[in-house]
Amino acid sequence: MTAEPRRPPGERPAGTGAGAAVVTGVACVVATVLAVARGLAVEGGGRFDVDEAIYRGTVDAMRTGAGYYDAMRDAIVAHQGVGPQHVWAVRPPPAYLLFRLAPPDAWRWLVAVPVLATVVALARLAGRASAAWWAPAAAATVSLLWFGQYTPHLTLHAELWALPLVAWGLVFVGRRPWAAAVLLCGAGLVRETAVVALLAAVAVVVLAGIGVAGGSSSSTRRRSAVPWLVAIGAWLGGLALHATLAARVVAPPAIDPARADPPFFNADVPFDYRVSSLLIGTSWPERLVAAAVLVAGAVGLGRTWRTDPAVPAVAGAVGILALATVVAARPYWQVLWAPLLLAWVPAAVAPTGGAAVEPNEVGPGEVGLPSRPATA
Repeated sequence: MTAEPRRPPGERPAGTGAGAAVVTGVACVVATVLAVARGLAVEGGGRFDVDEAIYRGTVDAMRTGAGYYDAMRDAIVAHQGVGPQHVWAVRPPPAYLLFRLAPPDAWRWLVAVPVLATVVALARLAGRASAAWWAPAAAATVSLLWFGQYTPHLTLHAELWALPLVAWGLVFVGRRPWAAAVLLCGAGLVRETAVVALLAAVAVVVLAGIGVAGGSSSSTRRRSAVPWLVAIGAWLGGLALHATLAARVVAPPAIDPARADPPFFNADVPFDYRVSSLLIGTSWPERLVAAAVLVAGAVGLGRTWRTDPAVPAVAGAVGILALATVVAARPYWQVLWAPLLLAWVPAAVAPTGGAAVEPNEVGPGEVGLPSRPATA
């Protein structure tokens, strides 16, 4: 079998023209439509995640004129018998202020927006990671396995709406610093745990100097740090405002331990539940398939480590958030990191080195990677 010839990062292999773009576009749309359709089909069953019911009650109360923080407190009391006992039990308001503007139950359809935006971002990252023309379409197709699990029960979870901001922010890491910083900051304001992606990008670009155009001189590094420092400052300001407003609705500690907010680490949570928090599916065969796909994504990350500044940023964010998911036993946290790995699944089996820096993508004063041969 003849090995595929090596290509410079910007050169696409034969067959990756308009036909491949159409295939990728169709895969993205089909994955989105099927994910939304599954969410609508399960809607009739009436089974909701407990937090999803709280968010629904919050939005319904806001439509009647209640303020966000009061509405969130009342919804928590209605479902748990006691109000939030710390500010982190109250989600940041941006996503729910938008939900309030939509007609009742419209979010079951509007979830197509974050799903499609994320799938397209994954396809773009897959196209950079792999030289195979089918890689973007494959990443979009595999994503259906995950979004098909999320849309039925996690539609109003802020994690799902922060995910496209994380994905597109990582697309622009090393290419459009201001766009990347703004998007990742926005993700952290929608769901505060998403700030891990922002911090990972800061570590890669500012601290390690990966992907900084013009070398790694101190002046260049200082200039490259500006958008990221602004983003961190904006996130800290938004977080402080949210914490101040949320503190007004925090209730005294619950007398009944069964009604108390769970700690970050609960030693009573079984080990198998912690492990299953990393995966999708309701049976162990399904979870093993999901585990194999995620391992393939990790392998793809490893094979493309030196080709794209997004790779170490994704690896850092995924590693930290995956560990936090296990420690805290919060299955819905995987929404912020598991889909990101899917973009590198094709790179685990296909030749690496797609379009590392696309034409006209990097301009003067911006950052990018130097041209280097792709690895087979």
